Amino acid sequence: MDDRCPLSALLSQVLVAFTIEFDNEFEHAIPHRTTSHGTSGGSTSVPWLVSMVVWMQFMRFVPDQGIDGKELCRRTGLLRRHSERG
Repeated sequence: MDDRCPLSALLSQVLVAFTIEFDNEFEHAIPHRTTSHGTSGGSTSVPWLVSMVVWMQFMRFVPDQGIDGKELCRRTGLLRRHSERG
């Protein structure tokens, strides 16, 4: 019996590890703020800390002037994906 993981499982593990390391290094390197821990660097004008996944899926679609929830869902394709599930 072959006990090796399929390539897709191995690649998934690499992607998860990369995402965790990316988020950790970003948190250490970039001034940011959070609800629980305040701000790093003492400034209140630093951005909120979000994960790479949240940035890639949602936050990059939010313009400086803001956006309402329905428009954000439209831009990200969230409504389309949700309606496909039935």
